[in-house]
Amino acid sequence: SNFGELPTPGAGVLSSASTGRGAAGDIRIAAASVTLDSVVVQAATAGAGRGGRIEIRAEELTLRNGAQVSTGTEPGSSGDAGSIDVQVSGRLDAYGQRIDGISSGFTATTRGSGRGGDVAIAADAIAMNDGALVSASTIAAGAAGSVSITGRVLDIADGRIATASTGAGDAGPIVIAMRERAAIAGRVSSETEGDGRGGAVSISAPDVAVSGQVVARTEGSGDAGAVTITGERIAID
Repeated sequence: SNFGELPTPGAGVLSSASTGRGAAGDIRIAAASVTLDSVVVQAATAGAGRGGRIEIRAEELTLRNGAQVSTGTEPGSSGDAGSIDVQVSGRLDAYGQRIDGISSGFTATTRGSGRGGDVAIAADAIAMNDGALVSASTIAAGAAGSVSITGRVLDIADGRIATASTGAGDAGPIVIAMRERAAIAGRVSSETEGDGRGGAVSISAPDVAVSGQVVARTEGSGDAGAVTITGERIAID
């Protein structure tokens, strides 16, 4: 649906799921201003069917107090997870945690043999604070999806962008491409702890400032990915 403003306060859940061979339905949120406060927006598959896709279109988007946008596959499933596609013409803010410690963010996780969903976020200005998370991961045979962050400026003051594998599936790549500036005081990482390979990490912007961590790491038999940072001015503290 399309609305002028779409606030969603409270600990509500908006979900789509498949438990059989049929595909789950997609979830689409479109409004000038979208605020997700402590809610969960999720699409999943527990069978052979494809999981639903989540799309958000807004001029401004805020995730706060542990709001989660997630896709995934459940143990024993074979269907692929749906993707997360976020397009914001203005500012995207993600911050805050629920009382149980869950951080605000966008996550795609595969626990079955199907492929994990990709996470693609495009916004003019992106700010991640207070543990905010963007991740694609696998804990099973299915390959994890990729993470793509594009826009004008990115500020990770206290947040994480991650892909990970703790199973046989490969971790996906991370691509951060900003038109002006990428400031990373938090953590950007692709890690593997199992047989799966780690993903590559690519960061590009005219101005890149890294005072946090950019990591490609393996603790298992899978190879780690490469890290590439490209810019006209690069500062690493």
